[in-house]
Amino acid sequence: MSWIRVLTAVAVYLVIALSASAVLSRRGSNLTEMEGRGATAVLIVGTLANLVVLAAVLIMVVLADHQRLEALGLDLDRRDALLAGVMGALTVTSAAAFLAVLRGIHLLDVKPKALPPGSTGRLLTMATALLVVSLQEEVLYRGYITLNLIDHGPVVVLLISTVVFTAIHFPTNRVSLAQIAGWLLGGFLLGWVYLATGSIWVPVWLHFAIDATNVLVFGVAGELAVFDLSRPLSDMDRTVYRAGYAVLIGAVLVGVYGLRLAPRWTG
Repeated sequence: MSWIRVLTAVAVYLVIALSASAVLSRRGSNLTEMEGRGATAVLIVGTLANLVVLAAVLIMVVLADHQRLEALGLDLDRRDALLAGVMGALTVTSAAAFLAVLRGIHLLDVKPKALPPGSTGRLLTMATALLVVSLQEEVLYRGYITLNLIDHGPVVVLLISTVVFTAIHFPTNRVSLAQIAGWLLGGFLLGWVYLATGSIWVPVWLHFAIDATNVLVFGVAGELAVFDLSRPLSDMDRTVYRAGYAVLIGAVLVGVYGLRLAPRWTG
């Protein structure tokens, strides 16, 4: 039954995500192009769709799994909070450092730029959308999968959550080998963070920091970026960065928690 509940939750996500994508496509939005995701209509529809998925998963925790929401890992101790802050700072600084390296080896010209006038509202809308997406995806692909499959062991949970997290990006994104590698790295890292800390808030914050960095530093959503790049970063560029970033965050995790993948709720 646990596998059926996981598949049901993923199916709910796919139905809602594809429905939202179809609505936006009829409005002329192409979600396979990242630049188009900064449009206000896309952000609003995406936020609402993810809120619906989040609500559905939380209802399943209570009614289908007969668990309290605390089973997802709602606590956050000082060590977890400090770790989240450190990893968030490392996310931004490592991305800026990566651009500096590309500039230093003459693969990219990077110049700081000011955001266009009137960007505050769009930034708040973007931040809200990214936070909702981060919360929804972590609750489903880390929290709910772990809740149902932890009896199979943390390694199985980590592998399944990573593969599922990667696969759900296929229907609404441009897919390449580099992109797949990037999703696998991201899913593995976020799953590791969740299993190491046992708090859903740590991967939520890290997920948000990663997505916000993609927008503000790497400029994946167009004009809402603090750097002017001579060319867009390629999928391979971002995957090379993610590999180095995963090693960096992994080293921090090992330093703080060791290699133990046993959330607090498992004893």
